[in-house]
Amino acid sequence: MKRLRIKPAVKKRAKEQRAAVAAQQVAADSIWPALQNRPRLHACAELANNLYGSTDPDHMRWLPAVVACVRKLAEMCPDDVTPEVDRAKAIGGGVPGWDVEGLPAYFSYMPRDDQPEAFDQQTGFAIDDTNGVVFCLGGNGAGTTTCVLAKAVRFILENAPVRKNCPFWVIAGSYEQTMSLYDEKLDQKGHLPGYMVQQDKIKWYNSNANWPYRVPLQPDENGNNWVLEFKSYEQGRRQMQARSVGGFAFIEQFPWELLTEVTRGCREANMLHYRGNKLAEFTPIDPAMSANLEEMIRFGKAPADKAMRIRGATYLPDNWAVHYCNTAVAAELGHVDPEWFAEFLAMVPEDMQDVRIRGMFASYEGLIYKELNPALHYVGDEVWAQIPDDAVHMRAIDWGAGQANFFVCLWALRGRDGRWHVYDEYYSNDQSRTTVEHLVEVYRRHPWRDDHLHGRSFADPANPDGFRIASKLRQYTNPEDEVEPIVLSGAYNRVLEGIEHVKYLLKQSLLIDGPDGERISVPRLYIHEANCPNLCRELRSYRWKKSTGKGLNPQDAKPEPLKKDDHACDALRYMTISNDRSLGETIDVASNHGEARELVRRASGAGWRKTLARR
Repeated sequence: MKRLRIKPAVKKRAKEQRAAVAAQQVAADSIWPALQNRPRLHACAELANNLYGSTDPDHMRWLPAVVACVRKLAEMCPDDVTPEVDRAKAIGGGVPGWDVEGLPAYFSYMPRDDQPEAFDQQTGFAIDDTNGVVFCLGGNGAGTTTCVLAKAVRFILENAPVRKNCPFWVIAGSYEQTMSLYDEKLDQKGHLPGYMVQQDKIKWYNSNANWPYRVPLQPDENGNNWVLEFKSYEQGRRQMQARSVGGFAFIEQFPWELLTEVTRGCREANMLHYRGNKLAEFTPIDPAMSANLEEMIRFGKAPADKAMRIRGATYLPDNWAVHYCNTAVAAELGHVDPEWFAEFLAMVPEDMQDVRIRGMFASYEGLIYKELNPALHYVGDEVWAQIPDDAVHMRAIDWGAGQANFFVCLWALRGRDGRWHVYDEYYSNDQSRTTVEHLVEVYRRHPWRDDHLHGRSFADPANPDGFRIASKLRQYTNPEDEVEPIVLSGAYNRVLEGIEHVKYLLKQSLLIDGPDGERISVPRLYIHEANCPNLCRELRSYRWKKSTGKGLNPQDAKPEPLKKDDHACDALRYMTISNDRSLGETIDVASNHGEARELVRRASGAGWRKTLARR
């Protein structure tokens, strides 16, 4: 029988691991029972009391740091203080030593004290005990990853697993990124001390690099144990369906639908009591991945009185929490190199600094509609009192028929002063629906009367079949449905010109009489936030394409929008520029935008009547 040969590098790595575990076994007999299913404060207190009075040099070297940890943890968790903790706090010695060589980071790591005014809340995140998803949004280098992994390890060491090999997932963008976290953070720094791991049962992706994909922990007295499993977004949603997991930690930004699937995996009744087992951290660089959470944060928790809730709003679930970490604070306290931070800050564009440093949803690199201000342009039901009675209804359609290709219709009112109020949307990617069914829904949503208050309906001209179906809608439906044809006009589809016109509508450039008689500047575009959540979301993340930077002679990308999550944006563009161009009020005729022109047109109404006559 052929003898299995083991590579020298693997032997060396295994020897180093055994040596590291042996070194950590100095107090393992007292540490391990203390750690199992107990809060870290109590584990540290028992360790300090066991080390106190020992003559072993290693024990005496560890003691000051362990006592310091006990005192700090007692401040953070005053409700958990016991007589055992008080005894450990009273132990003398050189308390200041935090980074004592050989002491696992599980004991010595402490989050920064909260500074809410500076958007830095590491401690708040660390002690948050909600049973929902807890987010840690932060800048690059703000310490969010370490904070999340430390909290994840504390969870699996302080909570009893419900079965043998109960999985806890650590999920990042790629396998290499995820598994390197084990080597850099958990193993080398000791956030997960080696003696807590069943070393002989680790499943390796690359043992030379210390990259595992499955790390079983020591079993408890019932024979149950946790297993850290390292996952990648590249696996996709389907690979994470149907698995029952005890918790998860997302590292960096992730597709929102993946969070839905993984959260669904924490569904077992005996896991529902767990707190601190659903964690996520990221810097919100990609607006498409951040839009859902951004909307929840903007609306906040739902009011207890259901009558006060905004229809269509997506509220932050009651058991979810959001905390922030600030890279600038980390630099001030020396947690990252101040020189690195100064260099990094100099390279970050101004409109991305809030994102890259504080983890805020401020603005995004390559954002098209930077003029958009949700506090100004997104409105509620109070807008109805501000719309004149003679405002004309408009609507526009962007065809779609696919999972990521939405069928969209927008409805809006346009006053004589040129102000648009988008008041409703139809937004569907239901693949079981035909174009006929989508159009019937559009027809029924808001009856379109043949009068001077209902204007033209625009649609993407690239789909002639859609126009044909709309014009013969009665033939494609049952007589009892009483559906009339929808008359559509081909939209003006010059993309860049349309984008420029929407940007113009967003600017505060229209002069009107204010409540006190003074002249004030207001935008020409408002959107009902509760009725049009998808349009509001898309506008916040609508971006230009980036250059790939590849090849010998990379060139700047052409001025072209990224064709992703943009269907409501397209419908808005079709509607506004197509109608305003027919009135001669688009940005390509600058003289039409002056205050004098505006006042003359409003007073005479001639252009308005002429346009209605053409219809």
